[in-house]
Amino acid sequence: MLLVFEPDLGSPLADAIARAGERRGVEVLRWSPTAMVESVSLALTIDEGGAAVSFSVDGRPIRGDDLDGVVTLIDGFTPDLWPKYRPRDREYAATEALASWVALLTALPCPLLNPPAPDALGGAIYPPVEVSMLAAKVGLSTPSILYLDSAASFRDERADELRGSAAALGHLPLAELPLAQAWLDEARSEPIRIRGVGEARIRAVVVGDRVLEVGDVGPPEEIKRALIDLHRRIRRPLGEVWLGRGEDGRWLLEDAMRWPSAAALDYLGERLGDAIIAACTEGRRW
Repeated sequence: MLLVFEPDLGSPLADAIARAGERRGVEVLRWSPTAMVESVSLALTIDEGGAAVSFSVDGRPIRGDDLDGVVTLIDGFTPDLWPKYRPRDREYAATEALASWVALLTALPCPLLNPPAPDALGGAIYPPVEVSMLAAKVGLSTPSILYLDSAASFRDERADELRGSAAALGHLPLAELPLAQAWLDEARSEPIRIRGVGEARIRAVVVGDRVLEVGDVGPPEEIKRALIDLHRRIRRPLGEVWLGRGEDGRWLLEDAMRWPSAAALDYLGERLGDAIIAACTEGRRW
């Protein structure tokens, strides 16, 4: 049995996982944040023998030991899931719900894609600089990253010619856009981040010990091994990476995301769902 937390009912990636489960004879339960708050009862027991997790949904009991794996495609809960609470109490309820689910997921013995972090159910969130430092430890090169206190402080007449992407740090979620003078003029006094971009960008999805190529061109085997090693270090069995090539031919890790994108799912189709089911049912933890 596989448990999938999806942002909304009908999530395309959750659909792909469910179809893969049907092909392989694995039951896939799908819970949205609304269901997790309104319909699911949960219990965590800790004693000298360890921790035990149990759930109940619509009168059906589920033991944590019955799960082959959990795939988490959400980060937490929004305060509006508690509409009858006062505004301040809504914030508190959302925080408490996140803490409860982090504790329960951490206590499960099955594979978690991805293991939760204290502030996010979908896996640890690393800033690009930290990813670059970890990437260097596994032999991967990364483009330069520049943080500026304002877009106006970046003065380069060749801004439209430079290969790079930019994000305004005052806006969440961050939107990574091609570096351009018009964008810099619009951002003005906002703090920004600029990242270099290599040539011939390609995508790949890491699922456990597998690297799925998204496109006709993929990285060589030594780069695939390094990507798997990197994802072990950042505790992300599931994630998508963007790779490019530097002027000297080196492979560059440009970005590491916690979930496969819609574009990756469109390309991989059933292969992605099958790989996720396999990573869970193999019984390993990364």
